[in-house]
Parts: sequence; structure tokens; C-alpha cells
Amino acid sequence: AQTAKMIIGVEGASVKQMRQETGMHVHVDSKIVPPGPTNEMSEQGVCVEGPLSGLHLAVMTILAHMIPLTGELWFPAWAAMSYAGNDFIGLTLFEHVGGKAKGKGKPTVVPPPSPCSGLEVPHIAMPSRLVIPPRPTRLAIKILIAKPEASAILGRGGDRIRAIEKLTGALMQMSQKDQFFPGTNLQELRVSGTSEEIILAGVQYALGQITDQIGVLACGDEKIEQGEARIRTVVPTHVANLMQASVQDLILTTGMQVHVDPTCVPPGAQPHHSEQVVSFTGPLEGAVAALQTIATHIVRVCREPWFEHWVFNSSCGVEIPGFVLPMDRNVASQRAMCKVTQSLITSVQALGDQLQHLRSRLVERMTTLGINPNVDASELSQAEMNLQYAIALQAGAHQSLVGNAMVASTAAAAAAGAGNNVLIAVKLLMSVPEATALIGLDATTLQQIQGNTSTSMRLSEAIYPGTELLELTIQGMAKEAVFLALMHVTTVVVDLCGSMGSGDDHCDKGCLRMKLILPAKAAASVIGVGGQSVKHITTQCNVRIQVDHTPIPAGPGGSEQALLLAGTLTACQNTLPHILEHVGLIATEKDLVAWAAHTNTGTPIPGLILFAGNPTGKGRKPKHDRGP
Repeated sequence: AQTAKMIIGVEGASVKQMRQETGMHVHVDSKIVPPGPTNEMSEQGVCVEGPLSGLHLAVMTILAHMIPLTGELWFPAWAAMSYAGNDFIGLTLFEHVGGKAKGKGKPTVVPPPSPCSGLEVPHIAMPSRLVIPPRPTRLAIKILIAKPEASAILGRGGDRIRAIEKLTGALMQMSQKDQFFPGTNLQELRVSGTSEEIILAGVQYALGQITDQIGVLACGDEKIEQGEARIRTVVPTHVANLMQASVQDLILTTGMQVHVDPTCVPPGAQPHHSEQVVSFTGPLEGAVAALQTIATHIVRVCREPWFEHWVFNSSCGVEIPGFVLPMDRNVASQRAMCKVTQSLITSVQALGDQLQHLRSRLVERMTTLGINPNVDASELSQAEMNLQYAIALQAGAHQSLVGNAMVASTAAAAAAGAGNNVLIAVKLLMSVPEATALIGLDATTLQQIQGNTSTSMRLSEAIYPGTELLELTIQGMAKEAVFLALMHVTTVVVDLCGSMGSGDDHCDKGCLRMKLILPAKAAASVIGVGGQSVKHITTQCNVRIQVDHTPIPAGPGGSEQALLLAGTLTACQNTLPHILEHVGLIATEKDLVAWAAHTNTGTPIPGLILFAGNPTGKGRKPKHDRGP
């Protein structure tokens, strides 16, 4: 359509000149294809009629108008697509073209071609090679919205959406009011631009119109309340996979619950030809962070060969018989998780302040003991760390951390008996230096973690059989609480010690080799039938998981096994929810109160050395894991 405007020129000057120079009748049809508002992908028909001798010059003139547009961002996508086969009701092109003289300029006299020499055409000097300047990558964000929300963005006659385009420089495209995303009754808003900043500005202004006009940002969810928001985005399947692998990080970053719908659209398509819906649910103030997260993930794949096709195309209007997209199948659980998410954000923020204070106290104490504070805790001698551990215990840490197992177990059992929740528990093996860092010099660090996470923790005095490690038991009345506590513990240890090797010397900075003790049935569930479960977890999270073959008795009729989780801090923390899901499954079948209260520390088991019988482990070995 832009070329058609250039052919016509100001007040028709260009088309008149073209008619005079070529001797051809040139007609630019006024109808837009597809019908509706004009955009970069719109087309118009041009009819050229007259003596054959003028055809070459006419075509070259049209191409001369088109060449300047080949460097535009939208041009390759326009060249690759076609409206052929589409039925636009009521559209008829060139219906006003008729009569030899209608609309014709005065033609110049063109001599007829010589019957002997063949067709003679004017010589036009063309460049030997068309040079198209490199163009910036086009980015896009796609949002699903209900009809009232679409109207709020469009405004009367489209005035609001045009104003947003002018203000931000973004291209805003709304699907037709009767063209919905497959399996839904939602329209699609596609915001594209040449930079992350442009598309974010466009989306934020557009969604701002929804909150201004309607009062709540719901993206079609009628149950969203004031102060909450629900954002439904459409992303390439490759991006959906990236986001699924880092859901816990997304929750921490945005403060919103994140759900990646597993259904690909269209169903059965290859990943580079399909897309998925990712939803964010939570407080309205988290919406901006959610949009920034989406844009960041989009940028990561913008150089892929399939990306440009995704930007300029939409699944809206595609009919898939019998297909329904069950996006809201877990809305209730997502809302329930929002409170836990907010607690997590608050606790992690508080943790940063606690770590800074603890680091200062640790440096002071190390200086008092004559230890070089510039040396990593992981490099200190065992004697020095044992000394610090003894000092911390004398300061009262031992009394507050070891606690009374019977009291904790009784309280947990009472809560479980009330029918509100199920006790979840795990046991973490730690070296003395790691336990020292976790306790804190004034015995407050672990107390604060317990208070922030609503969990109960117990640190053993004796070592676990088959190791030289202490046992930290963590229990709570929800998987989320135990997960939050593990996040705190691992973050503190890595921040102060540089890594968490659980007694293994060869552990890279910022990495973990967590040794967990789980009920034997939970350990078996993590592995799964034929190892399928552990393969899925290790592939998705890029970690290595190894379960020791030896079951260790753990009270009447029970047993436990050790599990090694190795990888980067982030990767291991992302894996913990998967492990806790398996613990939760076992907890619903068998009460874990007795197992949580039992400990094997201080019990000698002749010949037992953990992880000595199966050094290869299960799952793949990430590049950051330098253990055996």
C-alpha cells in the first residue's frame, strides 16, 4: 500500500508522469487488502494497460518506487506472505477500470516495433547489484484480551491505539473482533517494534487504558479482583520452554504466580511453528516486572530463523474443530499460591539485609580470632572452622538450634491432625564450616529463617553415619514453606562460603552439591519407573541427581536414603520444588511426623560410606558440577 501511494504521488503527479512516459493507462485501485485500517502489511492493486512497448518501462518505474521500501523492517515479511486464497466478502478489485480513455493521461507517441528487429524497449540503467542496508530485528509481545478490553485500547474509531503508536513508536495490531485465539474467546493485541524499550512502552500504555477504562487488568478472567492482575501472553514454544525451566526465578522476579500452559497451538506442530500461552497472576504492581520478563525472554530468541515469521503472523481466526484451550484449569491454586509468593519475596528481600549484617559480624569475629577475613570460609582450616563452631555454640546457638525434637514433632502432629495441612520434612547434610556460616555468630540467622518461613529446624550435634556431616532437619506444614527455608539456607551458605559442597572439596564457586536425606519411598519416586522422572528433572533443570543405593533404617518400619543434587545455585534451587513434590506425595500417603523426629546421627553403621557404591549416579552431569 505504501508503494501505491508513491506511484500516485502528491495530487496524482507521479502517476500522471508515469502515464505520459510509458504511454500506458495506470490505475491504482483505492480498495485496501485486507479491508480495514491500513498497516504495513496492507496491499493495493495496480492495473497497467496499453501498448506492449511501454510495459517494460512501466514495470521498471513501479520497481523504482518499491526499491526504497526494501530496507523497511516489514518488507521481508510482506514479500514472504500472500493473501491469495482468502475470501473477503464484498471485495471486488478493479471494478471501476473500463474504457480506453477513462483515467488516462495523454499518451506520448511510441513508434511501433520493427518486425525484423523484435521488440525494442527503452534502456534503463539499473544498479548491477541491489544493496539493502542491514535492518534491525523486529521484536513483538502478544497479549490475549477480552472484547471490552480491546475496545478500551482501540478507543473511538481507533483513536487511542493510534495515539499510543505515535507516542511510543510501536506498531499496534489488534485482531478482528470476531477473530479469536484458538480455543478461546479472546482477541490478540500484537505490539511490535525495533527495541525492547519500544514494545514495553507500547504494551504498558495499552494495558494502562484497560485499568483506566475498566478498573481491573483481567485479560478475560472475570474473577480477578481490584488490586490484582492477570496477564495472558502468547509466546513461541521455545520461549515457553525457557520460562518453564525458570518458573521459580520468574516468581521471585515478578512477585506473581506463573503458569505455562502445556498446550501447543496449533496442536502437534513443531516447536518452531507453534506457540503457547503463559499467564501471570498476582498483585497489579507486579505487572510491569512480568512484561519486562516476557520481553527479556523474547530478545533471547530474536535471532532464530523462525522468529520473524512468528512476529508478523497470528493464530487468531484459525479454526481447530473441537479444540479448547484450558488456560484456567488451575486458577484457584494459582491464586492460593500468590500469598506464598508474596511471603517469599518479602523474606528474600529481608535475607539480603541479614546477609550483609552477618557478613560484617563474621569479619569482625574472624579478625578477633586472628583469622584473615579476606580468605574464603571454604579455604579455612578445619581446626579454625571447628573453633568458630564451638564459639557459636557457646554463644547460645546450640540451645536455639538443636531445640526439643519432641516439642516440634508434637506441634507438627497437632497441626496435621487438625486436617489443615500435611507435614513436609527433609534433612540436609552439612559440613561444619557450612553449619557455622548458617548459625551466625550471634545465633540469630537460623532463628530468623525459621520465623520468616514458618518452619522448624533442628541441627544435630553428632555426625550422620557414613559421612563427616551434620544433619539439619527442616519441617513445615506446606511444601512452599520448606522450599522457602531451603532457598534461605543455600543462599546464606553460598554467600558466605562461596559454594556448598557438603563435605566435597571440589565444588566450583556459586555451585552446590547438596546431600539430602529423604524417606526411601520419596527417593524412589524421584527416580521414577525406569528412571523417567529423574531424567525429566535433570534435563529440564540442568542438574545431576544421584540417589545412594543403601536404604538406612529410620525408626519402626521406615527407612531413608541419601540424594545428591549437584549444579549451580540457581539450577539446584529450581530443582527443589520438583523434589518436594515427590516428598509431598509420600507425605499424603504416610505421616512423616515420626520420620522427621527420628535421627540416625551418632549411630555407627559399619562399612557404610554414602555415594561410594554408585559414583555415576542418575541423570546427566552439568558442566558446573566438578564432583565425582
